[in-house]
Amino acid sequence: MKHLRILTSCLFAIASAASFASEDLFDGTRVLLCATSESAQCTEKEDCVVNPPEANNMPRFLRIDVANKTARAVWPMEAEKVSPVSNVVNGESRLLLQGVDGEVPWSAAIDKTSGHVVVSQSRGAAGFLVFGTCMPE
Repeated sequence: MKHLRILTSCLFAIASAASFASEDLFDGTRVLLCATSESAQCTEKEDCVVNPPEANNMPRFLRIDVANKTARAVWPMEAEKVSPVSNVVNGESRLLLQGVDGEVPWSAAIDKTSGHVVVSQSRGAAGFLVFGTCMPE
């Protein structure tokens, strides 16, 4: 019985440390590498169309550097595309970013536990959603 309590205490300590550690990975102090997997283009009059990110002019990989306030495409053909990050909110469960790329506003929400990211963008009469996952570099 004593061993069971010790084992339970150890497992709880490990789980707690892992949850705190994962949140620290996405607090904005580390550079993040994000891979996009799907994107959707939506308009007011049509259903959303799901495509690979590059079909909607979205990069396949992004490097997000919150400290230097930049989001940079890192796919070889897009390496020069840099978007400034103008607003950062380090929320309890998500890291929230906003910016404007030319005249295209965007926002990103990165889940601090899983690293999942959703980016939204507005271009003309269409809205775009991009889904992916981030990890610290």
